[in-house]
Amino acid sequence: MALPPSAYLDARLHAAYHLQVEIDPTPVPEPTPYPDWLMFQWRVRRVFRGDDRIKEGDLVRFGLKVYRTGQPVPPEGGRVRLADVAAIRYVEAYLDGTPPDLRIKASQFRPIGECSDAPQMDVSTEPELESVSDVVLHWITNVRK
Repeated sequence: MALPPSAYLDARLHAAYHLQVEIDPTPVPEPTPYPDWLMFQWRVRRVFRGDDRIKEGDLVRFGLKVYRTGQPVPPEGGRVRLADVAAIRYVEAYLDGTPPDLRIKASQFRPIGECSDAPQMDVSTEPELESVSDVVLHWITNVRK
């Protein structure tokens, strides 16, 4: 079930971590509790938000939701076709959890071509959103008549 757009924005605003990571070939031994999840180990390449428990070069673990060819694409997004998993090298994601064990927050991740110095998945800060809200409110009350 898809979440309302505000839930995805909230996930980006309040996730504990915003990282770019590179898949690590080391197998993750424990199975996931859900059949549509694959667990991976990732090497942290960029930290855009977080605390001192995660630094560039650290290893973290989190799963990706997958679906098989022929299955309908889930409406909530946040899944990768199983046949495409092998091509993924880098991912940018908003995450929660206790390092090294993390989880993607509200499907907010995407495979990326390369890591970068700036985020490729952007989100405004709460003060920026409040500023936009003020502009929209001013427009509605004063301009649009």
